[in-house]
Amino acid sequence: MSTKETGSVGLLARSLRIDTIGMPPSAHSILSIYRIRVGPQNPLLEKRPVPPPANRELCLRLMDEFLYRAKPWALGAFLHNWPVVLCAPLILFTSVLAFIRPRRTSLLALYGLLTLAFAFEYAKHILPVLDNTTNYLFSLETNPTARSASRLLLLQVVPDLLVVMGFVMMVASVTLWAAERRPASS
Repeated sequence: MSTKETGSVGLLARSLRIDTIGMPPSAHSILSIYRIRVGPQNPLLEKRPVPPPANRELCLRLMDEFLYRAKPWALGAFLHNWPVVLCAPLILFTSVLAFIRPRRTSLLALYGLLTLAFAFEYAKHILPVLDNTTNYLFSLETNPTARSASRLLLLQVVPDLLVVMGFVMMVASVTLWAAERRPASS
């Protein structure tokens, strides 16, 4: 038995009748990280003896099953971050446009989209941490004024201000773009 066949990877490989000698380290990490459920739906764990597959075939089967099971996760990640997913190609486009032709319209659109993306992430991920932090730093007994002011500013004003600033920059960018496109009146 080689040193690669010890531990959970070796047990899994021996139960699947897979030769792990000469297998690349990526296959070992896939075998050790990826948990294979025992059940009739899994062709890798059937009871009848199966000849050991080639290493490439095993990796392809494991990745195929992993990608099949990852579809709900990908949908959940998209639904969780849809504003940022929507802003990302627009941010890329406006940043290239601002690099090629630096104008107020492209820069305002870029900053507006970045501000909107940051506002979404602030509301989604930073607000719960800030809530706990302000509760911890400013207790009601020590300084109720600082607590209420920090909670008002960080938890209510800043998120709304970021969204308003982002939309104002986007509207200003569209307005400037339309003004540039309008023919000059004589």
